[in-house]
Amino acid sequence: MWQAAGKCVDRQQDELNAIAAAAPAFIVPRYLAAADTHMMPGSYYYDPAEGGVRQGALFDKAASLYSQGRQGGQSNDMRGLTIVAHVYERFGDLAPDRILEMGCAVGNSLVAVARAFPPAEVHGIDVGASLLRYAHARAAHLGVPLHFRQADAEQTGYPDEHFDLVFSSAVLHETSAKALPRIIDECYRILRPGGVMVHLEVPLRAEDATAFDLVRADFETRYNNEPFWLGAVSADLAGRASRAGFSDVAAGFQDAAMGPPARDVSGGFPTANKGAYRSWYVASARKPQS
Repeated sequence: MWQAAGKCVDRQQDELNAIAAAAPAFIVPRYLAAADTHMMPGSYYYDPAEGGVRQGALFDKAASLYSQGRQGGQSNDMRGLTIVAHVYERFGDLAPDRILEMGCAVGNSLVAVARAFPPAEVHGIDVGASLLRYAHARAAHLGVPLHFRQADAEQTGYPDEHFDLVFSSAVLHETSAKALPRIIDECYRILRPGGVMVHLEVPLRAEDATAFDLVRADFETRYNNEPFWLGAVSADLAGRASRAGFSDVAAGFQDAAMGPPARDVSGGFPTANKGAYRSWYVASARKPQS
């Protein structure tokens, strides 16, 4: 059998290789390709010709250094735990079968969410191939079964009504004014009726910011390669979710979760902005039942 199949394949090998080489390559969104985000050399999407996981390992180590360990130490999973706490509090009835994180990077938040919903099939997408290879190896090392795919949050490639929970963790400020509404629309498309969308962002909000906060935000935009920083912290995420068709829409500050939250958590949303690493701005909504 193998010999017969091998002869057939070998006769077509050059043609098959040519077809594979002509397949559309993943295209990095222009807003990410324009600069090295966060001044990271090669940015999130760089993938050397020899492949490997260096870019993912670099991101993992630098992310915990950037926050000085205040986002869950080496696990850097505070944001994921905060998303879990938010889901428990606002959507306590949710028992997701499929979960997707948009912009999962190396899976810090995704692992935390997967552990909170162990029966679920959990997926993560990102633009960086090296990040995803590292994320896969990291999740396997931690014993958490996850599925990863290189994809753009504006057009994920998943079927309609495929997920019960779709979330992002400090990703929207890395996008653009045109991309953000497309991402919200994509969330609506791929969520099942009754499914939940959650987007966690930095706690700075332009409408409440001091003059110094706005100066610092402008600095981030100009000198830390964060071109959509001010746009994201000014965006009306709740209004955009409503216009996309979502119901039960809310946006406000969620207390940071310092460890795995209890199922009966309450009082953590909405609260006052308690500052970086103590609060996160969260917008969430539910897709109406048909």
